[in-house]
Amino acid sequence: MYDFGMNYTRPLGEFRDDGYRDGFGFHTGLYSSPIRANNGFVNLRLGMRMDYDFSGKSDNELIAQAPETDYIGAMQLENSSLGLHSVIRFESTPNFPVQLYVEGLFGGRMLSTSENFEENNNWEEDHCEDFSIERDWSLSYGAAAGTMIRLNQNTRLNLRASYMTSRPSTFVVLSTAQQVEDNLYTYELRSAPATQFRMEAGISVDLDMECTPSRSSLAGRRDL
Repeated sequence: MYDFGMNYTRPLGEFRDDGYRDGFGFHTGLYSSPIRANNGFVNLRLGMRMDYDFSGKSDNELIAQAPETDYIGAMQLENSSLGLHSVIRFESTPNFPVQLYVEGLFGGRMLSTSENFEENNNWEEDHCEDFSIERDWSLSYGAAAGTMIRLNQNTRLNLRASYMTSRPSTFVVLSTAQQVEDNLYTYELRSAPATQFRMEAGISVDLDMECTPSRSSLAGRRDL
């Protein structure tokens, strides 16, 4: 089963108090075929998920030099979050149009801050990109619950909420970024668990990996 969609992320606890902001992004996942339970009510799936969020910009426009270039221009700092997790899911069997499920997740989360320069007509277009200045990986884990609403035989609307946290991670506090001299700015680094509440909406599609014998192969079997 393939899963993809959009998400809204709200930082919690120290992570929010220290300056990380609400973010929007996308997610995708790949799950195994259901492992059916003997009781006929609950299935088990194993999978992997990836999520990415844009999580706020610095309050003030800053002036700086782009790395490895002579370009000096206006830019803002941007925070982002990337998660990669293995998943174990328990879901109700598809006997009804609506399926419920719960998940446990374990993996890693990367917090990243980049310099985002504004485009300038005097600057070559291939240099208009983000330059990473801070990055930190940490162990991450959490739980999720959701519901899948059948749209057709192989497609479902997937609504999901999760609570995720991590080991303490280092990140840039966007509200502390300020200009101190021409082309020079400063910011503060802080450390806190990357605790987040996530709401997701997407589509889940069943992937049919089974091979169906062709008519010619069946005819050959009859001849034998």
